[in-house]
Amino acid sequence: MCILKLNNVSKTFNNFYLDNINFELPKGYIIGYIGPNGSGKTTTIKLITDQYLPDSGTIYINGKKLSDSEKDYRNSIGYIADDFYFPDFFKIHTIKKILKDFYPTFDPLSFDEYISLWKLPCNQNVGTFSKGMKVRLMFACVLSRKPEILILDEATNGLDPVVRTEILQILKDYIKDGEHSVLFSTHILSELDNIADYIYMILDGKCTLMGTNDELLDNFILITGSIQHQDFFKKKCVSFIQKDNYLEGLVRSDNIDFLPNNLSFKRPTLEQILLYHSKEDTYCE
Repeated sequence: MCILKLNNVSKTFNNFYLDNINFELPKGYIIGYIGPNGSGKTTTIKLITDQYLPDSGTIYINGKKLSDSEKDYRNSIGYIADDFYFPDFFKIHTIKKILKDFYPTFDPLSFDEYISLWKLPCNQNVGTFSKGMKVRLMFACVLSRKPEILILDEATNGLDPVVRTEILQILKDYIKDGEHSVLFSTHILSELDNIADYIYMILDGKCTLMGTNDELLDNFILITGSIQHQDFFKKKCVSFIQKDNYLEGLVRSDNIDFLPNNLSFKRPTLEQILLYHSKEDTYCE
């Protein structure tokens, strides 16, 4: 069953247009939502989480729109961004009380287990917490509500590798039962290599690429050649760059039979696929 569906969702601002975004996220999967800064990722997430209203199109959580049941729709979503929204003078027991009063699905025992697991100090103001401690606290708050879908907007920004690895394992565990899903927007594309089942790439408010992680990685090749291959690069590459006396570019895998013999090639990373799809022109370094 599809837990999240966006159907022709559009939103216009003064200098930006989110153009007919369409995708589905089945239960038990993680989708990586990627694109450069200003491409529309956060706008999309704010539409899903009811911080913005779409100009057109429909968003469904478990087959229901916001207008069908605002309470059910919002309770189904766990949202974590790069921001920490609790006042610095709060302590954990204050946060626990607020969550208990505000969310009918909040489980205090589950919350206490996360706090204990991550050794978060209950007698300190949260303003004294490190970045990693604050992120763990946000996950404790959200996961103890038992949401059906986690929506992460750059939630791992600024974390050290140890904490990031821990968060990625949390996401894997979260979807294990096949009833939960994750939409993960991040600039650290290497995070998605091992956990994302689907990738949705957005550029200037429009879908550029979508598919499974493996499909995207298999559909492109990173090639390197000399300046004498410039005509081939111009004709076949999604885009390419010139570095001193050699060229590097991204081509679709179905062009592999047409590669000149003296070109080298390898499988690209997600980051390289995004890089080359974001380019409009070649450049020199």
